[in-house]
Amino acid sequence: MLTALQEANGFTPEDIASIIFTVTPDLRSAFPAQAARELGWTEVALLDAQEIPVEGALPRCIRVLILVNIDRPQKEIKHLYLEEAQKLRPDLAFSHRRLVVAIDGPAGSGKSTVARALARELGLRYIDTGAMYRALTLKILDLGLPLEDEEAITSVAEETRLEVLEREGKTRVILDGHDVTEDLRSPAVNAGVSLVAQYPGVRAKLVALQREMAAEGGVILDGRDIGSYVWPKADFKFYLSAAPEERARRRLKELLASGHEITLPEVQKQLAQRDSLDTRRAVAPLVAAPDAAVIDTSDLRPEEVLERLLGIIREEGNVRPD
Repeated sequence: MLTALQEANGFTPEDIASIIFTVTPDLRSAFPAQAARELGWTEVALLDAQEIPVEGALPRCIRVLILVNIDRPQKEIKHLYLEEAQKLRPDLAFSHRRLVVAIDGPAGSGKSTVARALARELGLRYIDTGAMYRALTLKILDLGLPLEDEEAITSVAEETRLEVLEREGKTRVILDGHDVTEDLRSPAVNAGVSLVAQYPGVRAKLVALQREMAAEGGVILDGRDIGSYVWPKADFKFYLSAAPEERARRRLKELLASGHEITLPEVQKQLAQRDSLDTRRAVAPLVAAPDAAVIDTSDLRPEEVLERLLGIIREEGNVRPD
């Protein structure tokens, strides 16, 4: 456990101020501090203590509290729960196990808002896969290419460099070395992204990148085909939906807040067109994975949706297979 905590968090023995070990009363001859000495941590202050009996407490349990001198945000600290102790905090246990969560749904269903909040809550990396298709669409529009020219667009996709990075707690999309995050929600991009995303060559390029990020673990990916196509073996799969009218109102509010001039009927028309393209495309259409938890967000606040997702993860987390 000591070496696993060290490897997960990257600290050295010199970073450690002290370690406190506690053991439950049924471990009468346990001296876990001896393990630290055997590791060669001879300069670290150690304390062994026995916990008081508590009815219903987890039996035969050793807890370790390591106090370290490192400059790192709390959300980046990785906890470690072994065996039955995973039942205490399945959300943190999964974080150490490199959890992968897939959140799918149509535009305006609230998946991006909830995915970001869930990532913060669990200390995981958030990846907006839709932003990757938006970035490529932005490039196509800037190049002046017809959105119907599949061959040209596929060629551009193959030569494009895309990165999704975390900077100062925010997700940034880097297109060919330039941060284009603030330009991805324009009406022009909204109108063209589903057409660009339907081309098999485009999806092949971006899905390969998304699978690389999922393989690293410790991520929450939102999109339209994550649980069904990009990463079917995700630990948890969610599909968020909402009534078309509510989705249109949400998207209109977002666009107006960004300074775009557009009307509700125009937004409704765009969403209907996107839904048609997304659900009917030949490769990886928008669909709920058979084993996804489907949640209608029409009448729910984002924090209520978040609590539902967390509830499912915490309820099922201690029985999910490795």
